[in-house]
Amino acid sequence: MLSVAVATALALAAGPSQACDYYYYRTVTTYVAVQPVGYYVTHYDDCGDAYQVRVVTHRTVRVPVARQEKVYC
Repeated sequence: MLSVAVATALALAAGPSQACDYYYYRTVTTYVAVQPVGYYVTHYDDCGDAYQVRVVTHRTVRVPVARQEKVYC
């Protein structure tokens, strides 16, 4: 019984870096991207003359982007 307790204590004291020395890469796909969108809006001045103003906003589109993530054992 004592040897099992000593072995368990030594394994816990070693930490995760000693117990796991290998890793691998996993492909993770994310789907978020922001895209600028521009359009023109008609405004009127004090005299009633029309002019156009360019308005730029952003919209969120779902674009698949693959990246590599390191995974430890």
